Amino acid sequence: MNRSEFIKLSSIGGCGLVLPSFSMLSKVTSKGKKVIVIGAGAAGAMAAQTLLKNGHEVVILEARNRIGGRINTNNDWGVNLELGANWISWASDPNNLVAQLKDKVGLETSLTSYSSVKIFNRNGERISKIGTGITGLRAENRVHRFFENKDVSREDLPWGNVVDSLMNYNNGSDAKKARLDVVKLGNSVSAGSDSYRISGYGYGTYDSEQKADEQLVLNGYNQVIKYLLTDADVRLNQEVVEIKDLGKEVNITTKTNKYSADYVIVTVPISLLQQKKIKFIPELPDSKQESFSKMPMGLFNKAFMEFSDKFWHGDPHFFAFQKEMLKNSGIVFNYHAYSKKPILVAFHIGESGKWLENNSNAEIKKHWQETFAKSYPRKDIEFERVLTSKWFQEPFSNGSYSSIGIGTSEADVQYMASPVGRIHFAGEATSYHGHGYVHGAMDTGLREAKRIMNY
Repeated sequence: MNRSEFIKLSSIGGCGLVLPSFSMLSKVTSKGKKVIVIGAGAAGAMAAQTLLKNGHEVVILEARNRIGGRINTNNDWGVNLELGANWISWASDPNNLVAQLKDKVGLETSLTSYSSVKIFNRNGERISKIGTGITGLRAENRVHRFFENKDVSREDLPWGNVVDSLMNYNNGSDAKKARLDVVKLGNSVSAGSDSYRISGYGYGTYDSEQKADEQLVLNGYNQVIKYLLTDADVRLNQEVVEIKDLGKEVNITTKTNKYSADYVIVTVPISLLQQKKIKFIPELPDSKQESFSKMPMGLFNKAFMEFSDKFWHGDPHFFAFQKEMLKNSGIVFNYHAYSKKPILVAFHIGESGKWLENNSNAEIKKHWQETFAKSYPRKDIEFERVLTSKWFQEPFSNGSYSSIGIGTSEADVQYMASPVGRIHFAGEATSYHGHGYVHGAMDTGLREAKRIMNY
């Protein structure tokens, strides 16, 4: 996208552009289809680009005043801080759509290592990362065998409960509990939800043979979306309130305008569908609406903390603190290792993420200063500033990304992703194996674009 194209795209919402009260997509070739995509995030952008490149006409309706969805790059501090998606996960997978775009977009990345970590218990004392790693592998293997050796019809159980039972958590030593707490924290970060609220079967049997390499995006993840939407007609500040399937066409109503097309692809976060923020006419089947609950929305917030100087020793990629209180997220990402600026990023998951949103920067500073002081007992840990994400309060997300609900099968998610008439569904939550990931969201956008093109 060149500079003039980006200015044109970004100014649509900023200038308060008033669109006609009814917008009908112009006629295209007899083979071309008119498609409206709801949502300018990763799934919507991928769907739009695929359709446009194949001769179809597309309009993207985005409720926010910006593109990107749950990708949101902030550079107020003079360095790129990702409030949402931050990594290209599973980057070595040749089918990873984000990795395929890396060179075309010009993304600068750096490998992140989960083994580069310093771990501390409740008292601020170091815990062996080798011992924690061994404990994690044992827990993973036992959970896998537990579900693999049981009849597939057995009742699913929360992942955290299965780990506690199989690893005899309640009767373990303080050191063992500390290691298992860190293991569960890591799993919570991956799922974006408390480990006691996610599927033991779904996460315990996941194929982990492929190298799960994580490439940190350094120069702005939002460039991926800008690239995909280079030639797209994006209408910002267009909150969709109703979708009506008339059989031969689909009418879409926003708070300010009306549109019509042959098909619509809905890529809004699953939380909005669960809350029925969009009215469907005719109503979606009860079974379809119920299927949305199969992928509950998680919450992954970040607290970016800049300090007057680097008070910690070494430059591990992560710190892990044994979780003791609700507000203590436990996992802290060391951004200094990449930017050389004294910035740490605390990951606040689930209820801890809500705590972050509901407290002042002063309270957040106080909590983390007390936490850090246990491990680095100095009096001169001075904060320069704090920036937090607020994905739960964000009205067009109400959360960060989905997790596999207890009792959810791959068939359940496939049904949730299936079209209803001319209405199609995409987004990370409609992918069983790619949920929670940018590449998973893009996969679903490509999937629905191809489905429409094949009609």
